[in-house]
Amino acid sequence: MDGPFFVVERGNDLLVLADKREVEAALEAIDVRNAEYRIFTSDGTELQLAVESEKVVVHEAELGRSPEHLARAVRKHLRALSPKHETMKRGEIESASLGELTQAAFRARIPPGRMW
Repeated sequence: MDGPFFVVERGNDLLVLADKREVEAALEAIDVRNAEYRIFTSDGTELQLAVESEKVVVHEAELGRSPEHLARAVRKHLRALSPKHETMKRGEIESASLGELTQAAFRARIPPGRMW
């Protein structure tokens, strides 16, 4: 399954990661074990995260669809961006489709290891 992937942390903070390799490198095994994350594809399909041999693994097993949950987290994320990093006008965020929201979040993403 291709990315991007949207990792919603408990509290609805959002990580936007390009592919499985980035997901598996960015997430911590202890947090996966403690169910701190939910991972979604851009259409709101939730995938399974697991820990195998102390490494985080994304399984392609679908746990269901929750586009509303993903949309809420992406909207929160986009509203929190500084004007310098905005990829969608603030007035458009609330009415945007999930596809538009996830595209905007991906454009605004910061690759792992980089700072704003």
